Amino acid sequence: MRVGPTPLDEAAHGAPIWCAMGITINTLGALHDANERLFGCCRDPSCYHSAQIDLDPLIARYGRDHGCMHRHLAHKLRCTACGGTNCGIQLLPARTPQM
Repeated sequence: MRVGPTPLDEAAHGAPIWCAMGITINTLGALHDANERLFGCCRDPSCYHSAQIDLDPLIARYGRDHGCMHRHLAHKLRCTACGGTNCGIQLLPARTPQM
């Protein structure tokens, strides 16, 4: 069973990072290379829409070294359902093939 990403101590590393299966994920490039999934989540109580975010356009616009944490991305998102800007992000592990 695979456990999802867990936050590491910010003070020990200088910046928040995520670690999944021994891979450090703190940039869009690392997120893409690890084949992880990033979702945008609307926080408007009348909406709560969520959708997977395509990483390729984000990397093209901001670069592979751009941070992938909430503080780096959430303020750049807009809900495609209601148009709201009160958004969050959720990182989910890559899908694994069914056995």
